[in-house]
Amino acid sequence: MTTIVTRGGKGSPLTDAEGDANFTNLNDNKLETNIPLGAGVDLNTIITSGVYFQTTNANASGGTNYPAPYAGMLEVYSPNSQHVMQRYTTYGIPNNPLAGRRVYVRAYYSASGWVPWQKAAVVGGYDAYYGISVASTLVKQHAGSIVRVGGNGYTLTVDAVANFDNGDTLTIHCTCNASQSVTLALTGTDTLALNHGVPGANVPMPMTLRGGDTLIMARISASVWTVVFNSQALLAKAQNLADLPDIPTARTNLDVYSKSEAIAAIGGDDFELITNPHGSIFQEGGSAVTVANGNYFVDQWMAAKVSSTGVLQAGGTPSTLSTCDTQAIYIKTTTAQASLAAGDNAVLLQPIEGYYSRRLLYGSSAARGSWFRFRAVCTQSATCSVAIRNAANNRSWVQTFAVSTAPTDYSFFVPGDTTGVWPTTNVQGANVVFTFAAGTSYQTATLGAWQAGNFVAGTAQTNLMGVLNAQLTVTDVSWKTSQVLLPFKAISYPDELQRCQRYFVRHGLSSMVGMGFNYATSGSYIDIRTPVAMRGAPTILSLGATQLLSGGSAVAVTGIGNIYWNPSYGVAAQIIAAGGGLTVGQGTALYTNSGAVDVNARM
Repeated sequence: MTTIVTRGGKGSPLTDAEGDANFTNLNDNKLETNIPLGAGVDLNTIITSGVYFQTTNANASGGTNYPAPYAGMLEVYSPNSQHVMQRYTTYGIPNNPLAGRRVYVRAYYSASGWVPWQKAAVVGGYDAYYGISVASTLVKQHAGSIVRVGGNGYTLTVDAVANFDNGDTLTIHCTCNASQSVTLALTGTDTLALNHGVPGANVPMPMTLRGGDTLIMARISASVWTVVFNSQALLAKAQNLADLPDIPTARTNLDVYSKSEAIAAIGGDDFELITNPHGSIFQEGGSAVTVANGNYFVDQWMAAKVSSTGVLQAGGTPSTLSTCDTQAIYIKTTTAQASLAAGDNAVLLQPIEGYYSRRLLYGSSAARGSWFRFRAVCTQSATCSVAIRNAANNRSWVQTFAVSTAPTDYSFFVPGDTTGVWPTTNVQGANVVFTFAAGTSYQTATLGAWQAGNFVAGTAQTNLMGVLNAQLTVTDVSWKTSQVLLPFKAISYPDELQRCQRYFVRHGLSSMVGMGFNYATSGSYIDIRTPVAMRGAPTILSLGATQLLSGGSAVAVTGIGNIYWNPSYGVAAQIIAAGGGLTVGQGTALYTNSGAVDVNARM
């Protein structure tokens, strides 16, 4: 401790001896600021307050307990023998003017010893390492850094056990030529075990990094590193997008594209053309139906057949087939027909409104490609078909798919059709078909391309109507306007219900259907309540004991008269009542009671 003699207040000045003593004490205890660090110095032994400097990288890398193998300045503050603070600032990184200066700090306490160096700051540049071009070992000091490596044929080793802590990250970028490579290895028991945290996606070590590759890895436990980003995997996904569009591909990894990848590739247009992709909306109850020539069994899905003796059933069914829902649609043989006539067929079908399908610009030179995908399973191995047609059924695109008892994802690129008539208003613009059986009149050998004619199957189509209890089950159906294959994404149940209710609304038991007034003793005009604007002028069907409630009386409904529809204002109807029990001009309400009212604007 330095002792300085002073005089307080007014009094005698310091004696010559006292002044000399003060100067001596200050000089003896001054903070040294220009102390060189030579070769082979252990920084654990530098505990005297002062400012030290290391002028060469060689001395730093050859010394002991330096935070980094670079020349720099060491600041030491030691108020007593029990406490020491050290701060080391590098001068810069060789061959890397952008790397900046790093500042490291640590402390010593006599009871516990030195704590490890911690990087406190990066000044005047980026926290990166450049210029590694020989076989090298990456250690703790590289944690959080961008390690740029160049050269060919040497091994870059991560000293995982001895140096790195859990949570440390490394970014490795290979800057050698595209035809060259380096090998990345891990020491000790550490493994690069998980790629994006997906079990089973183990990354083999050592691994090869090619010119241009970037790998970001993080140590997540005492023996495991995980890959946060791998440019090789990203490139593989990009190459996967380049599959020839006219070749069907059964896919089991359809969720590999990130949102940013997809949106960048499609320019933001990924409108979904399919309604009710799982068959989970069934306003009419969802009971299985015996297939006729076009009857709906769940919302927006119909089944149709032409056959002499075959009997089929279609419906929605609880299923574990979907990746994100508990429902699927199916078609099943209940009476087999072994031989098909040329004009026989059996299909599941969804009509697509022209306001939706017009986004594809079909029928013009600007027609756009799109992706159609679904998930399917069958009670037996078979070849089935999927088709897309225009409303007139004279333009067809057909593709076959091999189906079995194993649930499988399918995806097909659909090129744009530059010819044909494709309605673009609120009428049917297109239809999507899953084919269960088809005679030769509906078969084509041309797959994956548009053609004139009404075709729904390839020539390899299996006659599943010829096998008793054969069943084809389909779900996760998607036809998007995107020209890039995107992951299947289901919208919320309320939103999907509203899409369905543009075409059909059922007012079930004890529902208030609408309100209006009595125009006669036996009739009322009622504004029909619909959740959304209907596609077009609907038909209205009263089922069971519906009533008109007016003036405290309930009068049975006997029929539906004129129907009025406006796309902006909705639906109104003339409701016929029994017995003349209404008072003209009085308000009234249409009530389902124990019946139902269907408002149907399906195509």
